[in-house]
Amino acid sequence: MSDDVVDRLAAALRAHIDGRRRADERLASFAFSERSDRSPSAGGAGGGAVAAAGDWRHFAARTLRLAGDPGTIRLLDGLRDGAVATADLAAALDPAERGRLALIDRIGDLAAAGLVARELERDEVSLAPLGEAVLDLVIEIERRAGAEAS
Repeated sequence: MSDDVVDRLAAALRAHIDGRRRADERLASFAFSERSDRSPSAGGAGGGAVAAAGDWRHFAARTLRLAGDPGTIRLLDGLRDGAVATADLAAALDPAERGRLALIDRIGDLAAAGLVARELERDEVSLAPLGEAVLDLVIEIERRAGAEAS
């Protein structure tokens, strides 16, 4: 596997995890606590700069699990050229019109995993850096497995 593809995936995953950690710390700083000790060891705000190994495995496994769905790969590939209106995405990915809510639910899961970003005001979905890295990894695996030739 190309080290470059894996390095970009690792960097994008780290950026996503660090962003989630910072968001959790901001939320915790507003949360009511009866404890006066808000040190990282006490579970308070201001946690360490590095996520625990279990956190990394959790996020990596979740990202790869979601990315492993063929519909997810189609969705990510459809966003490669830029943001797409949710209505257009629904028409392209769900021609049977099974439901916009199902698509919104899927987009929410992918956004939580850091694979896509959703702009609510414009009702658009775009490929997040982690999603782009995952898509590149899948393309590299496909290339190395010789899937293009079959």
